Order: sequence, then C-alpha cells, then structure tokens
Amino acid sequence: MTIKPPASLSKPAADLWTKFVTQYALDDIASLTLLESALNSWDRAQRAEMRLRKEGLTVTLRSGYVRPHSCVSIARDANKAFLAAMRALDFDEAPKPASKGGRPAYLPVASSPFRKIGQPND
Repeated sequence: MTIKPPASLSKPAADLWTKFVTQYALDDIASLTLLESALNSWDRAQRAEMRLRKEGLTVTLRSGYVRPHSCVSIARDANKAFLAAMRALDFDEAPKPASKGGRPAYLPVASSPFRKIGQPND
C-alpha cells in the first residue's frame, strides 16, 4: 500500500514524497511527519527562488537605499529547514531492495552531502 502525499505539497514535492516513501519504506508517523515538513520547506524555497529569479536579489526603496529582497532570507531559512529535516530522517545511506517486512537493509555510502564533518566513513 502506497501512502498518498499530503495535499499541501506541490506536484514535484509530491513526486519526491512518493519516491522517498517507496524507496525507504517509510510508514511510521514520525518519519512521515518529518518528510512532510522537509518537502514543505523545499516547496517554500523553490517558490522564493522563483520569485528571486523574476524580481532580482535586491530591492530599491523610495529613499534610494538598496536592500536584499525578502525572499533571500525566506529561501535561506527554508533550505536550512529542509536540510535539517533530511538529516533527522537519516537518509545518508542508500537503500537496497526491501526485504520481507520492515524497512529495507542499508548499504553504506562512501560520501554523502548529509554526513557531518568529522564523522567517520563507515
């Protein structure tokens, strides 16, 4: 049984949801809640970055003062939240095909963008 993506997610985020739930055999409420939070943050970052591409990184006020566009901090914070949720999900190992019941067994990955600095490579 496939767990349907939350309605709050965009189509690309919903596709990612389906891939993660299937590939990592996620079925517990804690993992699903973290994944939803991660993908909502990812959606927010995508929307902010789209607006930045359209409107630019800075805005000029009536006084002539140039300041960063508010979407700069929205994108930064959303990306941080996405990465934090992905780290909490502990996806720094690649799955192999699911065994009977439960989560799939994992194979160590040589390097991962989610591995902490100073953490040994198994």
